[in-house]
Amino acid sequence: EVTAMIAHERAHVRTRDNLRRLVLDACADFVPASRRVLLTQAWRDAIENAADSAAVERGETNATDLASALVSIGRLAQNCGHAPLVSSAFYSGSALESRVRRLVQPGGATELVTRSSLAKSIVGVSAVVILAMLAASPLVHEGIEALIEHLP
Repeated sequence: EVTAMIAHERAHVRTRDNLRRLVLDACADFVPASRRVLLTQAWRDAIENAADSAAVERGETNATDLASALVSIGRLAQNCGHAPLVSSAFYSGSALESRVRRLVQPGGATELVTRSSLAKSIVGVSAVVILAMLAASPLVHEGIEALIEHLP
């Protein structure tokens, strides 16, 4: 189970999920508050599924060991009222049942890769928005300054 958890976390490192999370968080103000939580949760579910799949597909672990590790962490979280610090990165409390079901059903782990496209799309759009804002910021500043000069 420990090997499975490490393989899962290594998949996050390879795909730079923390950097992607930073970009997504930086763009959070551009998403209506009513959709922000849903979008963030969908993205987190997608990257967790993708990391599960990548760990299995690379042969670093098998789906059964990873599912077993998820169940063990879920039990710890349930008994403690929260996930222990060591496990909180591996299991954030979301979609545990669906992740385990995907891992134990035949071909389920390979299906997870296609779900990572949502996360990639969100990050791509977020990066474009940030770059556009950075590129436009001097123009916006000059426009506001011009407007202020013409105020009575």
